[in-house]
Amino acid sequence: MRIARLPNYILRFITILFLQSSSAQDYTQWGLPSGAIARLGKGSISGNIVYSPDGSQLAVACTIGIWLYDAETCQELSLLAGHTDEVSTVAFNPDGTILASGSGNSEAHGGFDNTVRLWDAASAKPKSTLTGHRGYVTSVAFSPDGGTFASASRYGVIRLWRDSAGLQNQTLDKHTSRITCVVFCPDGSTLASASRDLTIRLWDAATGQPKQTLTGHTDWVTSIAFSPDGSTLASASRDMTIRLWDALTGKHRRTLTKPKRMTVWEALTGKHENSLNRHSGSITCISFSPDGTILASGSCDTTVRLWDSVTGDHIQTLSEHTDSITGVAFSPDGSRFASASHDNTVKIWDTVTGEYKQISAGHEVSINSVAFSPDGSSIATGRDDNFIQLWDAMTWHPKQILSGHTRRVISVAYSQDGGTLASGSWDNTVRVWDAVTGTEKQSLTGHTSSVYSVAFSQDGETLASGSWDNTVRLWDANTGEHKLTLKGHRSSVNCVALSPDGKTLASGTSYGDYSVRLWDLATGNLQHELRGHTSPVLSIAFSPDGGTLASAGKWDDTIIRLWDTVTGLQKRSLTGHTDSVNSLAFSPDGVMLASGSGDVFGDYTVRLWDAATGVHKHSLTGHTDAVRSIAFGPDGSVLASASNDGTVLLWSVNQIHGLEKTGN
Repeated sequence: MRIARLPNYILRFITILFLQSSSAQDYTQWGLPSGAIARLGKGSISGNIVYSPDGSQLAVACTIGIWLYDAETCQELSLLAGHTDEVSTVAFNPDGTILASGSGNSEAHGGFDNTVRLWDAASAKPKSTLTGHRGYVTSVAFSPDGGTFASASRYGVIRLWRDSAGLQNQTLDKHTSRITCVVFCPDGSTLASASRDLTIRLWDAATGQPKQTLTGHTDWVTSIAFSPDGSTLASASRDMTIRLWDALTGKHRRTLTKPKRMTVWEALTGKHENSLNRHSGSITCISFSPDGTILASGSCDTTVRLWDSVTGDHIQTLSEHTDSITGVAFSPDGSRFASASHDNTVKIWDTVTGEYKQISAGHEVSINSVAFSPDGSSIATGRDDNFIQLWDAMTWHPKQILSGHTRRVISVAYSQDGGTLASGSWDNTVRVWDAVTGTEKQSLTGHTSSVYSVAFSQDGETLASGSWDNTVRLWDANTGEHKLTLKGHRSSVNCVALSPDGKTLASGTSYGDYSVRLWDLATGNLQHELRGHTSPVLSIAFSPDGGTLASAGKWDDTIIRLWDTVTGLQKRSLTGHTDSVNSLAFSPDGVMLASGSGDVFGDYTVRLWDAATGVHKHSLTGHTDAVRSIAFGPDGSVLASASNDGTVLLWSVNQIHGLEKTGN
C-alpha cells in the first residue's frame, strides 16, 4: 500500500507542536495574518517603552505591533497586532486594564494607519479603534483618573477623548508643527505638549484652553515629563539640553547638559571639557523616577544618563546600547528602569548599580533579502545592520549570524548544492560563505559602488553580481577569480538573474536607462535589450523553463512585464500594485508568479499571479512596511516574504489556494 507523503508545511506544524508540547505556543505564530504559518523576527523597535502600573509587564512599541514582556522573567507574553503601520507610541491607563497605541510611519507621506487603538491588557484583544488624525500619531497619554485620553499627531493637533468608545470631546490645534509628546500632570488639571515648533504648551485639561507657552529651546522639543509631585516639568530637545520648569508658573529653573562652546582644538581632537556629563546628540526621551529624585534621559548618542533632578548633577552614564534610544521608563517601585533602542534591544537596569539584563532577542532591523537553502532546511536573510541571519526552517528560530560586511547586506543567494552562500552589500563587496559552518571563504572586490544583487549559475560554477557602478561582474564561484565584466548599462544595476540552463544572464537598471538586458553568459555579448519600463527596474526573475523573464520597477511604473527570452518581445503586462515592485519569484513548477511591493504609497502586499494567463489570484497582507524580497521554498509549498518591518512571513501556498477557492 502506498503511503501519501505529507506536505512540508504540515510536517513543520507537527514538528513545532512536538517541540512545544510542554510549553506555551511559540511567539513565531502569534498574531499571524491569514495564510501565514510563521513569522521570523519580532519586528524593529519603533517607539517608546512603558511599564504596566503594577510593574509586572513591559510594553514595547514595534513595527508590527506591541510586544508585552514579563518584566521579571523577560519572557514574551503577547503580541498585540492589528495596526497596518508601525506603532509609534504606547501608554497604559492608570489601573493597567487598557493599553493604548498610536500608529503611523514618520517617513511616509503622512503615515498609512494614523489610528489610535485601545486594547484589553489582560486578554490582549482589541477594544476599539479611534480615527480622526490625518497624520501619524506621535504620542498618547491617559489622565490620572483614566477618564480622559489624549493623542497627538504630526500635523500639530491634539485630540481629547472622553471614553474608550471613541467619543472625541475636543481638538487642540495651537502648535504650528509636529507634536512630539503629550503628558498629563499628576493631579490631572494640566495637559502639556511638546512640539517641533520649539515650544511647550500647557493646557487646561478640563476645558482645553491654553494656559501658557514655554520657550527657550533652540531646536525641536522631543520629550516632556512631569515630576511625581507635579511641581516640575522637564523637557528634552534636539539642542542636547534638558530644561526644568516650574510647572505652576512656567518659570525656567535650570538647564541640564548645556553644551559649552568648543575650542578649535577640541573640535579637531574630538575631546571636550565636561564631555562625560552631557549628551553629545539629540535627547530623545526623559522620565522621572517614582520618588522624583532621578531623571533619566536617552539620546541619539546611544547613551542613557541619570541626573539628580534637584541639583541637576550628572549621576551616571550607561553606554551599552549601540543606536539611538527610543524610550526610557522606571518601574513603579523605582528599583529598575528600562530603555529601548533602535539597536533593537530592550535593557532593564538596576537603578543603583547600573547593571542590566537584555530581554528582547529577536527584534530585527529592516530585512532586505531572503533565500531558502536548496534542501529547505535553512533560510538566509540579509539585514540593514550589516549581518546575515541564518534561520532554522523547521523550528523558525535563528541559528547563526554571519558577520563581515561593513555596510547593509542587500542580497543573498545559495548555490544549487546548498554548500555556499553569497551576499552583496553597500560596502562594495561580494562575500562567499560556507553555508554549513558560516565561515567566510572569500571576499570579492572590484566593484566601485554598492552591490545590489548576487546570483549563482545552476551548475554552481559562476557567481554574478550587479552593482551601482553600472556593471555586472562574473566570478568563478569556487576560486573567487574575476572572469568577466559586462558593461553597457548607462546607470546602476539593481538586479541580476541567471537562466536555469546557465546560458543567459539578465540585468535590470536604474535612472536614465530603465532597461532589462539579456547577455550570453559564455561570451558576455548582449543578446537583447528589453525596453518598456518607464522607471528603474528593481526586480527580475526567470521562469523555471527559462522561456519567460518577469521584470518590474519603481513606484512610478508598477507594471510587471513578462518577456519572451528568445525573441525579446513582451508577452503581457500584470497590473494591480500601487507601489514599487521590489521582488519577483516564480514557483518551482512555474505555475505561479509572486511579487512583493512597497515604498512610499503603502502597498505592503505580496501578490500571486497565474504565470500563464497573468490573472491576479490573491493578495497577501500582513507586513507593516515595504516587502523587499520574496522566495519560494524548494518544493513550492511555502513562500517567504522579507520586509522593512524587520520580519519574514512564511506563507502556506496550500492554505492560500484554499482561501481562493472559498472566495476569501
